[in-house]
Amino acid sequence: MMRYVLPPAIRQAVLWTIRDYYRLKLRYEEIVEASPPPPDGQPGALNPRDALGDRAIRASEIGFKIRAIEGGWEGIPEEYRRGIWQHIQNRQPFPDDAALQTYKVWKQRYIHNVAVRLRWW
Repeated sequence: MMRYVLPPAIRQAVLWTIRDYYRLKLRYEEIVEASPPPPDGQPGALNPRDALGDRAIRASEIGFKIRAIEGGWEGIPEEYRRGIWQHIQNRQPFPDDAALQTYKVWKQRYIHNVAVRLRWW
């Protein structure tokens, strides 16, 4: 059990990253679907490649977090995922279909998995 324990600061950072999942998804879609502004033709105007490169970097960083959150479920039994997700996102109590300790253990493993995928641990 001890191998899944994270320092409190990392644990909280991972929880807030997971809670930010829906905003990250929206932001990713906005970046991917955005079109660059039309060139104004003036000397010294921003190079459209720079703007495109910046968008690509932002999309890559956000996509990395999204993949870490989604990939963190690897190894977590399907029957606990919804309860863990609702507990993290909405602070709802765990469902009554399993022992409280069981949910706590799987939640801790999920958070640890996400931290590892984010390369924070």
